Amino acid sequence: MTENDALRALWHTRPAPPPIDLDQVRRAARRTARRVRFRNVGEWAASVVLVPGFLFVAMRPGLPWLSRVASVCISLAAVVISVWTWRYGRMRALPNPDESTSVFMRAYIDQVYRQAEFLRTTPRWYFGPLAVGVLLFYLGFLLERPDVWAGSLLRLAATMALFGVLLVANLAVANHLRGQAQALEDAFDEEG
Repeated sequence: MTENDALRALWHTRPAPPPIDLDQVRRAARRTARRVRFRNVGEWAASVVLVPGFLFVAMRPGLPWLSRVASVCISLAAVVISVWTWRYGRMRALPNPDESTSVFMRAYIDQVYRQAEFLRTTPRWYFGPLAVGVLLFYLGFLLERPDVWAGSLLRLAATMALFGVLLVANLAVANHLRGQAQALEDAFDEEG
């Protein structure tokens, strides 16, 4: 047996990849769309509370001037997050899977990659603007009200720890989605 014969025999004995269960992919696409909608509605609802809430805080008498500016910055950050989520975080409508499996699969895979990228960039458009506002807010108290340093530092540390946990969670989900999209892409390419 020659080397070519051995390779040919190996090629013919290689198991075929399992076929893609389009119904399972369709269910996963609906589940992903629901999760994205739920996340986005949560962000928009938070903005509805944060914007007027921090604008109200900015008008409170006795608030340090830097904390006033920070309150407005936090309100603006909430608006930026809402617009960014509307623009880049929504799922686009997927084509009907009955028309063309390849078109549906490609569109779904692209959507999963898009959501992964959306979450991967949260340090830039989500946590960055909010963290600056929060830091300025507490810095205002630390500079003008030394009597509340301990409480301000504790609240600042707790807020930054929460941001850290949320950031790590977002990046973990982004990596998971990227892996999921890659696995779907590999399975689809092998089958096609």
